[in-house]
Amino acid sequence: EPNQCVATAGADLPPARELQAALAWRQVLRIEEIVEARLAVMDSYGRAFQDLRHLTAMSWDASVRPSGYKYWLHLDDERHKAGLQEFALGLGVELPSGIQDIPCHLQPSLAHLATGALPGAEGFCARHVCLPVYPSMRPDQVDRVIDAVLRYDASV
Repeated sequence: EPNQCVATAGADLPPARELQAALAWRQVLRIEEIVEARLAVMDSYGRAFQDLRHLTAMSWDASVRPSGYKYWLHLDDERHKAGLQEFALGLGVELPSGIQDIPCHLQPSLAHLATGALPGAEGFCARHVCLPVYPSMRPDQVDRVIDAVLRYDASV
């Protein structure tokens, strides 16, 4: 019984961890709905970004079903990374940043494992921007992201 597993697993956990486990279980039960909502956002981006001049939209083979966790734009020049982020923020659109901004082999916790440069990883991290892809995004929020990207691409 799924609920029994959560209750049993949470019996020895501190209350905050028990709450995390319960919330995670709720997400697992809704995973198909969550992925479909994320894919709808990604599809909107893909349709809108077919004719960009300085940015390349993420794409995947039709035989692949992405998880919808990330959607990125590849930038033809690394200077566009800060430029797009600042431009979008000026329009009230905050672009996510995070772990993919620094290649794994250059992150402090993993640097001791690095055996040399990884130009492909370093180049990708320098020349991509992630767009928000949340299952709760409303169409008007998606449209604001699209508008910011299109306006930036037209301005450079």
